[in-house]
Amino acid sequence: MTANNATVAELYRRFAPVVYRRSLKMLGQEADALDAVQDVFITVSRRLDDFRGEASPMTWIYSITTNYCLNALRGRKVRARAAETLRREPEKTAADDAAAFESRQLLQLLAAGLNQRQIEVLTYHYLDGLSQPQIGEILGISERGVRKILAKARDHAGARLASLEGKGAPPR
Repeated sequence: MTANNATVAELYRRFAPVVYRRSLKMLGQEADALDAVQDVFITVSRRLDDFRGEASPMTWIYSITTNYCLNALRGRKVRARAAETLRREPEKTAADDAAAFESRQLLQLLAAGLNQRQIEVLTYHYLDGLSQPQIGEILGISERGVRKILAKARDHAGARLASLEGKGAPPR
């Protein structure tokens, strides 16, 4: 086993459960979360030489996982499943599960027209409940930058909601 393979194996052992929970929370499907774990660690394996150690391995893997899940949410299969889920009445679940379900729905609805960075910040803030300093650390931007992105994204979301309710002009 090469050094890189041993490193990836150790990272997998330590962080696969975190990647799974994160993916399940974002994607809402066990099968999608399991696929995400595999794909995230394939990406980790391919990009291991790019990891400079400026952040912790957990932060790096968490970021890869978030980006993977956001891209998956944009995919046709997941969008089709999400649309079907939106048409059905959600089953009665624990309050946390219901809140996560609603957060995923709202995130998908409001993400149209946002850039990748805005979607990441909104996901970390509203879905994960991270503070602005934590988000800044993960994304490598200042807390002020996080605040500005949140403000712009909130403005967009307000315009998008008004547009969807027929109370305003379509979002920019």
